[in-house]
Amino acid sequence: MLLLALALFIGVALSLRHNVFILVPACIVSTGATLVVSLAGHDSFWTIVLVTMSTLVALQMGYLAGIIVLPLTRERREAISTPDKPIEQAYERADVVYFHKYWLAKTQ
Repeated sequence: MLLLALALFIGVALSLRHNVFILVPACIVSTGATLVVSLAGHDSFWTIVLVTMSTLVALQMGYLAGIIVLPLTRERREAISTPDKPIEQAYERADVVYFHKYWLAKTQ
């Protein structure tokens, strides 16, 4: 039960900072860790399969829950908002200037 809760929270944490492709290495690491713990505990084959599959499902459901919650946070809304006044470092011939928290993107 603790393993499933941990996988759920890790999925939420991964969704806040990474795109969906992070689930592939996260699932591989989760499967490996679950197999090592289950084999060390001398569990039966079907118990190992059930625990591994439920851990993977919890990881992915946590990622999905994080994606649903992400647009509701204030920081995300501020990051996607555009500024009211033009940016001084913008190119002279740029038609549209997009502002992001970490970088500037200009289109011509």
